[in-house]
Amino acid sequence: MALCAPFLCQPFFPQHLVAKPSAGVAMFMALVSLVTEHTVRNNTAMTGEISLRGLVLPVDGIKEKVNAAHQAGIKRVMLPAGNRKDFEDIPEEAGKELEFIWLEKVDEAVSSALEPEAAGTRRFRDSIYN
Repeated sequence: MALCAPFLCQPFFPQHLVAKPSAGVAMFMALVSLVTEHTVRNNTAMTGEISLRGLVLPVDGIKEKVNAAHQAGIKRVMLPAGNRKDFEDIPEEAGKELEFIWLEKVDEAVSSALEPEAAGTRRFRDSIYN
């Protein structure tokens, strides 16, 4: 959360625009990616609701979400630590083939989901001014 502290922003999504609260981690990572100009790994799926204090809260439908990620060819899944109890419901094949990252705080999502900056790459901001 220290990353967003200088911006003092809190996006607001009216309830009728967001079907489920489980997109909190994904929306947060989209904003972090935009601000830092680092892309999110394309082999990573994520779910979880975020509290105002940056805690990643458990969500429903873990089995279905993990199955969908596995069928789509995703290799890493970031899930709320509070959903570890749902791991036994995940099919054995998906459980063996996927890397699971259990999140307690949203900061852990940042360190796990962002691509490291490749050497020699230019950021969009740099390409505009140079």
